Amino acid sequence: MDTELGRILKTIWRWSWLIILCVLLAGGATWYSLYNTEPMYEASTTLQFSTPDRGDVELVEQYTFVSARDEITLAISNFMQIAESPDVREATVSQLNLSGANVEYELSIESSRDADFVEIKVGALAPNLAADIVNTHSEIAKMQFGELRARPANDSKIYFQEQIQEVERQLSAAHERLNNFRDEHSITFLDTEKQLNQDMLIQLQNEQTKLVAGDAIGQARRVVQLDARMDEQRNELARLANLEPEYNQLDSEIAQVQETQDMLMNRYTEANLKEVLARKVNFIQIVAPASPPTEPTSGALQTLILSIVGSLGLGLVLAFLLDYLLGYNQAPAQRTEQVVIGSDVVVNRIRSTNDLKHIRSSREFERMQPTSIEG
Repeated sequence: MDTELGRILKTIWRWSWLIILCVLLAGGATWYSLYNTEPMYEASTTLQFSTPDRGDVELVEQYTFVSARDEITLAISNFMQIAESPDVREATVSQLNLSGANVEYELSIESSRDADFVEIKVGALAPNLAADIVNTHSEIAKMQFGELRARPANDSKIYFQEQIQEVERQLSAAHERLNNFRDEHSITFLDTEKQLNQDMLIQLQNEQTKLVAGDAIGQARRVVQLDARMDEQRNELARLANLEPEYNQLDSEIAQVQETQDMLMNRYTEANLKEVLARKVNFIQIVAPASPPTEPTSGALQTLILSIVGSLGLGLVLAFLLDYLLGYNQAPAQRTEQVVIGSDVVVNRIRSTNDLKHIRSSREFERMQPTSIEG
């Protein structure tokens, strides 16, 4: 154990100049890089998520069994993907008119595991710029996330609008068929005309009854006229009764199309409302806007320490590798020979490989060969 430790220490001492050189080179290069690098300022903002509203509109109401926790988790995941997308960065750069190194600002987005918060961090070359970038980036990400969530409602609105236009054409055609039917049969509203004819018939019957009950002499002509008019009213009622099935069918078609139109209009209004709410993204609240940092990020010392430690490890690896390749401190190859001394004494002799080669090349090797023991 002591011998092995001694060999390790000897190797480290032998190549100490190489180890020190690696540390000096790496440390110097790191220090030079940090010295010539402009300080970075980091600003951050935190967003809180609550249960999002559903953005889709169904023709038939459906029940969903998704927990609020799953909806929040999904919303956070989708928002983080939007916030990290190149589109948000390009929109931020365009809105703030960034140029040069500021275009490639550092961005970090993290979500807390046990809470519904997302933290957005931005590193920039100036304190005020860092705060402006993170606030603008957050607002644009929120806006684009709202646009993404509003797409289902917007698609539904477009669909319902197309269906409403089609239903309006069907309703216009149904009204046209009914109007043609009315013109053909010289009627307006069948129920109203039936009621008017019935009222007229009752009035004529009452007038005839009064004439019959009174002095009918000289009123015969009037009675005949009343009979003729009552026959006309009865014939008209019979004609209207024959028209009633077809009229009711045409009127029913209009009512059905009108009901479909009302349903589509309600869905269109709902989709329009949900689209507006989805774009606002009210379930995402910015806890506090970012403020300009007072000091740059303090990562230079940690970077320098890591560089020194890494170069020290590299120097040790190179030292042991070179020591092995050049053959320093190699343990001699061992060989055990049984040599008989005297009559029955056997001893072990350890020879190095070089010694054995020398012995085999000399006459001494013959005298040192093991001899057998005679019984």
